[in-house]
Amino acid sequence: MPGSGDARLCRVFISLTCPYCAQYHEALWSWSRSLPAGWGAKFIPVLVQGQDSFIQAKAIAAASKADPSKLGEFLRSAYYALQQQKQPTAQESTWKGIVSASGYDMEVYSAAWRALPSDYDLVNPIVEAQSHYGISVTPTVVVGGTYLVTPDDTHGNQALFMQLLNALVSKAEGVV
Repeated sequence: MPGSGDARLCRVFISLTCPYCAQYHEALWSWSRSLPAGWGAKFIPVLVQGQDSFIQAKAIAAASKADPSKLGEFLRSAYYALQQQKQPTAQESTWKGIVSASGYDMEVYSAAWRALPSDYDLVNPIVEAQSHYGISVTPTVVVGGTYLVTPDDTHGNQALFMQLLNALVSKAEGVV
């Protein structure tokens, strides 16, 4: 259930076809790696009607399972392939290229894809989290299960957005 166990978790809701997610990716990925000890970040693809977001969810889940340390590069490669190169989400060749470009071993990634939970068990927690937090735009970051923030909150000022995220982590920690 969303909210339980989120006190030290930052949920980053993204879409691989969202230009703002691509624009904020490097900053968000870097920020997620600099969180205080005991904190974590989880990049979650939003689900909308249609197969593309479902395929994205499976691809990100497999990448996370295969080698979490390469997820940032996987997301970067996916943004580029889907947005800049206009590759189709539903084609297997698109994902093979993304997996290869991001440094994964194709066999390890394929095994992770095959080991994913059932479609329902993969999708249901995402849908519950989106509903629980009222996710309507991407990127959206939920800090500590309490604070929801988007770049809209800083009028698109990326530096200010990152400062706001840091402040909210500090607030959730009880520092401010």
